[in-house]
Amino acid sequence: MDLGQNHQPHKSEAVGLPEVLELRAWARAYLYSIGELTLHQAVDVLQRDAQRDGLVAEIGQDAVQQILADAFGPYRFAFFNWGIFLSCFSGFGNGLEGAS
Repeated sequence: MDLGQNHQPHKSEAVGLPEVLELRAWARAYLYSIGELTLHQAVDVLQRDAQRDGLVAEIGQDAVQQILADAFGPYRFAFFNWGIFLSCFSGFGNGLEGAS
């Protein structure tokens, strides 16, 4: 496909706002997962842009949130701190003390 200066997208090539939000959300979710963005940095700009561009009015807030949830869902435990979690159980031992 020629993407020169005079390229005009065909109707079938046009991408709608929901698709743009979805692609941006997946990209920002990945950046969140590798620590380049905090969750707030990753999500807040997407929400703000969805409101600014009229997407919230077009498809509704619930649909916008679902797009974001679908993108960020796989990374929801990316920064789970196992050290803190496991330290909560440090006083319990492994249950094998005194076993013979």
